[in-house]
Amino acid sequence: PTTATLLEKQALFALAGHVVLIGFAWYSIHRWSLVAFGILYPNAKLALIFFPVPIAAKYFIPNFCGGEKAPPVVNCMELTLKLLEEGRLRLNPNVVSQTVTYHDPCNIARTGWVVEQPRRIIRSFIKNFVEMTPGETRNYCCGGGGGTVSIDEIRAFRTGVGGKRKADQLRATGADIVIAPCANCKKQLREIIEDHGLTMEVKGLHDLIFAAMEF
Repeated sequence: PTTATLLEKQALFALAGHVVLIGFAWYSIHRWSLVAFGILYPNAKLALIFFPVPIAAKYFIPNFCGGEKAPPVVNCMELTLKLLEEGRLRLNPNVVSQTVTYHDPCNIARTGWVVEQPRRIIRSFIKNFVEMTPGETRNYCCGGGGGTVSIDEIRAFRTGVGGKRKADQLRATGADIVIAPCANCKKQLREIIEDHGLTMEVKGLHDLIFAAMEF
């Protein structure tokens, strides 16, 4: 998971729920210093680590946490898809009735790491899914990259100039919900939606998964 999960309690509940559902150990990390760098346990077969920049974990863990013996770095959406396809996670297809689109965050999509996995999850329980154009690895950046999303003094530029193309792209989907699995993207997209008068809301994929989970 990334730090986006810490900002949305339903997403955290969903992750905790299906991790416990399959019998994985769940460790709660309270110190931000540990959240930033993650922690490993000696006998771990899989590491679930909160990283502010998920692609960094792909390189950090093998290089600094055991080399070839390091546990694999798996994005939470990869894990969710695996559980779904194995039949260990069941989602009710009648819960989410709204039209939904998906925003590809630069930090996991540009390299092609996490692109198709969330779409397969979405299509498994959301009937009204529409793609953005362009999408996948060529999807437009939200406009808040490089840390600029945290600078509220330039919000008018971020959303009005840098975010205009994204606003037009969002509007063209006609969606009620845009899924964004990234904390920076969530903040930027919410501000774009507000500043451009769009009628949609931003959700994390695991927010919707939590609502549709069948225990």
